[in-house]
Amino acid sequence: VNDSLRSNAAFDYEVKESYDVTIGVFNQLGETTTLGYTINIEDVINEGIQTIEILDETLNSLYYHQENFLQPTRLVFPNLTTVNEIAYFHQNINLVSVDLPKLRYVGDYMYFHGNQVIESINAPVLDTIHNYFYANQNTNLTELNICSLTHILQSEGNDRIPYYSISNNNPVIDQRPF
Repeated sequence: VNDSLRSNAAFDYEVKESYDVTIGVFNQLGETTTLGYTINIEDVINEGIQTIEILDETLNSLYYHQENFLQPTRLVFPNLTTVNEIAYFHQNINLVSVDLPKLRYVGDYMYFHGNQVIESINAPVLDTIHNYFYANQNTNLTELNICSLTHILQSEGNDRIPYYSISNNNPVIDQRPF
């Protein structure tokens, strides 16, 4: 349109917070002028978030690694009480939150690493996992609710001492004491 400037694609704050553009114009005499502009993108909270609900009460393993699905995603497990083996969330570029309101037991480790936009991990009644709990390099993480976690047990045949590691996240999460 003659009186407006439009982008070929939608701007997304989660991809890039600002864009530097140069706009040039010319007239019938061939005179030109250019000006540089910065377009600042506003973060719209919870815009277009896809909610995926998994209704199982028990899962053998829970593994989520998604690198090519760009829509912000919230995973909700409203009925899940038990994961027999691992719960694994690794380097997701779209995962905004994980909600496990009834999860009590994980039979192996629970792992959250390098999830670029994750803001919330909610497992308020989780009390037992095996081997380790790991939350590392989730730089947007502002809520980590594992307040009932009281047992990290060593699995049979595992010679590692059970542990937890919560580091290199948002400084609010990494503060001690946990």
